[in-house]
Amino acid sequence: MASPGDVAMILTLTGTYPAVTWAAYVCLGIAIGRLSLHRERTQVAVMITGLVVAVLSKIATYILLIRQDGLQQIMNATEGLTREELRSYQIFGAESYFPTTTYWWLALDAPHTNTAFSIAFGAGLAMFVLGLVLILSKYIMSWLGVFAAMGTMTLTLYSAHLVFVNLINVRENYVIYFIAQIVVAAVFAMAWAKIRGTGPLEFLVSKSSKAVGAAFVPERKDRSTRA
Repeated sequence: MASPGDVAMILTLTGTYPAVTWAAYVCLGIAIGRLSLHRERTQVAVMITGLVVAVLSKIATYILLIRQDGLQQIMNATEGLTREELRSYQIFGAESYFPTTTYWWLALDAPHTNTAFSIAFGAGLAMFVLGLVLILSKYIMSWLGVFAAMGTMTLTLYSAHLVFVNLINVRENYVIYFIAQIVVAAVFAMAWAKIRGTGPLEFLVSKSSKAVGAAFVPERKDRSTRA
């Protein structure tokens, strides 16, 4: 690698999926996983907390970008930037590198911008959905089977999503493409779950990890055979 320092910076802080940023979601998931999620009181608390965090992050972004004229500050500091391009940043985020012409860029909460507001909104929304689904599962579990099936193969579905968005320009008619991906993912997940169970990529990862583990970690002898 010609610039290992730049590569390290991209992987940890400034890339599309920086490790430091996404570690926040991992830590949040670990913390929530240790809660008593089987209790309805906890489920409601997770849902309400997530909703409050998501709404507050949106309000803060609105105040900074609109009320405090942050969008105009970004336009003034970024030479050659058009209103259409700025709007694209607000909806889709950056395709590769996020602009650094002014600190006002940090007020955006678009996907993959990895700003504090983007992380807060994403985490809050995830908490809200998790709490809501846990509550609804007690009453309409049969209707939530499709989400359970999709949850068993998230690696497969997300990998397919990345391939799809790199092959097709989804910026035009993005709502239609979004709905189409959801429908296809749901149908595939339900069908595959009935036939095979575990998702295809999940199956490969499980098999390969077990093979590597068996090769490097010796099997423990049964205690009853120890003398």
